[in-house]
Amino acid sequence: MTVRLNVAAFLLLISISLSAQKFDGFVITKEDSLFRGYMRVSLDGEKGRKILITSDKRKTPKSFYVTGLKYYAYKKDTFAILRDFYPFEEDDYQIESIEAKVIISKGAVKLYHATLPEYKSTIVPIIIPTQVGITTVFIRPEYATYIVRDRENNLKAIRKENREFEKSIEFLIGDDADLMAKIRRKELTFRDTRQIIKLYNSRISASR
Repeated sequence: MTVRLNVAAFLLLISISLSAQKFDGFVITKEDSLFRGYMRVSLDGEKGRKILITSDKRKTPKSFYVTGLKYYAYKKDTFAILRDFYPFEEDDYQIESIEAKVIISKGAVKLYHATLPEYKSTIVPIIIPTQVGITTVFIRPEYATYIVRDRENNLKAIRKENREFEKSIEFLIGDDADLMAKIRRKELTFRDTRQIIKLYNSRISASR
């Protein structure tokens, strides 16, 4: 089933629709076309993950590459494909495309969670014992963090480190002096990011 919709309202509409029809999920394409139905995910070599979806299990499903979508959802989780942004102030690290879990979709500021691809250049050696000695495997540590879409539609990531957290979130909510004071006093930390954004959104809404 295909429809056109205002993307800003899609979460509410689709949650009602999926509940009523017992579908697994939905996809929204770059062109804002919505397909909802029964879903499964498969791999297609170098092209990456592909979502197969149909509103009738007796029919051949439509297929979509994740890289060609704006959003997709499976059961209770919704994901956004975020593109072409510099996540950190004063840093030339760029993200071309990233898959991020939607945490907060309502309010002036949106919140996502994602693992940044190849963010840090440091490679960590891991020593693994084997029957014939030891093997050293080199891995690049993952950097999972929150990403915020601000009121001007800019995408910015939040640094997790204590000192850097305060600086990075100030770019996003610095106009709320009370919230920033609590952050500086360590009453609110990176672990409280969801709560911080909810409080910020509620105050923006109340001030209108």
